[in-house]
Amino acid sequence: METAILTFIIGIIVSVLGYLLKRWWEGQATKESIQEAVQLANLHKEIRSGSFTLDALAALKGDIKTRAATSQKYQEEVFAGIERAVEEKNKTRTVEYEPQSQREMNQYAFHLAELANHELEFVVRALEGHLSESEQVAFENAQKAWKEFAEKQSEFESLEAEGGSMQPLLWASARRLLTIERAAQVKEEVNKRNRIEY
Repeated sequence: METAILTFIIGIIVSVLGYLLKRWWEGQATKESIQEAVQLANLHKEIRSGSFTLDALAALKGDIKTRAATSQKYQEEVFAGIERAVEEKNKTRTVEYEPQSQREMNQYAFHLAELANHELEFVVRALEGHLSESEQVAFENAQKAWKEFAEKQSEFESLEAEGGSMQPLLWASARRLLTIERAAQVKEEVNKRNRIEY
């Protein structure tokens, strides 16, 4: 019983940390966007007045490149932090928590599926910061289609134990694996967009 409570508390702590990391990430992106917008507005003003110099343009380009590199570094650190937290939690859970009954195994499988879903939500938000308006619409449609696919595929895979007490375990396990795969795809897209030179 104490182990289940400890696992629940650890789950809450990781969820809170994930939320705080997400808020920090959004704050960084907003700050950088505001700085770039101010610089671009100043540049437009200088261009209209004819008072800009090539040195000013070169300095702006360098500044934007530096910010893009810093943003990528922050993002990689956040991803690495999430992966370390998940690995540590899995190590801890392996040692401290071993489900005894089928009911506990089912609950544990749903808990792992929920953790995978939190990671997916985080990387989806990270990608959304890189998308144009039309890309955002297309990505939202793709995510909606993926969720429908994941639901139906998980249901299909769970039918191996149809009507049995193990069916929820198979459903949650399938959903977790599909979610991990999708998070990896989205994370690769984020990394790809971060590698683009401006």
